Amino acid sequence: RSAPVVVVNDPNTRIKQLQGKVNSFQNEWRRVRKLLVEDGASGEASAERLSERMQDWLVEWNDEMKPYQDADGYLKEDFKGYSRIRSEVSKILYDLNKSKGF
Repeated sequence: RSAPVVVVNDPNTRIKQLQGKVNSFQNEWRRVRKLLVEDGASGEASAERLSERMQDWLVEWNDEMKPYQDADGYLKEDFKGYSRIRSEVSKILYDLNKSKGF
């Protein structure tokens, strides 16, 4: 018999995975911005896909942050640094939506 394997559900693992996607969103936004200028149809399709992925990311991020929120839905004092990560994605999404005309 082998010893049972204990799986530890570490929320930091998922947070780090989500945080790792921010750079890829920034890089893809640069590429999409060029496509929007050079090739409207292809750029719009790429922009839509990126927008959907970032919106899905925001939903996942919000779910991961729920345990760290106070009763009013704000991040607790010790976890406020995480709001910077979310705001980076929100800014990219805002710029993307603005460039494609909402």
